[in-house]
Amino acid sequence: PITFMATVPMEGVKAGEVFLTPPPPGYASTFPQVEAPIGRWKDGLCDCFNYGCCHAQLWLSFLCPEIAMGQVMQRMRLTWLGGLVESHSRVDTFKTVLIIVVCYNVFSAAMDTYLAYNADPAAAYYGYGARKATPVSMIKDAVSFLYMCWSLFALCQTRRNVRRTYSIPEQSCSGCEDCLCSTFCTCCTIGQIARHTGEYEKYPSLCCTETGLPDHAPSVV
Repeated sequence: PITFMATVPMEGVKAGEVFLTPPPPGYASTFPQVEAPIGRWKDGLCDCFNYGCCHAQLWLSFLCPEIAMGQVMQRMRLTWLGGLVESHSRVDTFKTVLIIVVCYNVFSAAMDTYLAYNADPAAAYYGYGARKATPVSMIKDAVSFLYMCWSLFALCQTRRNVRRTYSIPEQSCSGCEDCLCSTFCTCCTIGQIARHTGEYEKYPSLCCTETGLPDHAPSVV
């Protein structure tokens, strides 16, 4: 083990808690790691096309944002809620996120099919009114709301932990920047943290790997 001085987060830490910190200047890791800037973001929130319009990470962030988020979580060794994992623990976060996304979409498609099959033909023909509230529709809406809350909370926590790892200060809306970016700029936020931790200048972006990087790419943390 290597010992060095580290700065704890501003809110402090409790005994037994884990927090991430960038390595000290001049530190040579035993294992190769993806290089990322310390103290600032690699690029801006809206720099989505920095690697071209055909970049895999770009399309994954916009078409399957939760999957792209799961890849970042796997890179950063975070849980499916965006929390930290003990350094010696095995991380299968991407698989967990993938299962959540697949199950939700299957459930949503099944509920939509059921509701469409049992819809009021007169209402559909004349186009009046919204669908009637039924137990099935209420269950679907509740599950959709929980899924949305999970995705926003997990992304907020993921962005916060990426900032802490690389000592990136909030640039605006101190105290709620992570929450606001995750809520109102979801796809751009996922793209920004993916680019920061991906080192796409050296390693291509892949859609079908747990980290979104090739297997030979070094670890991020």
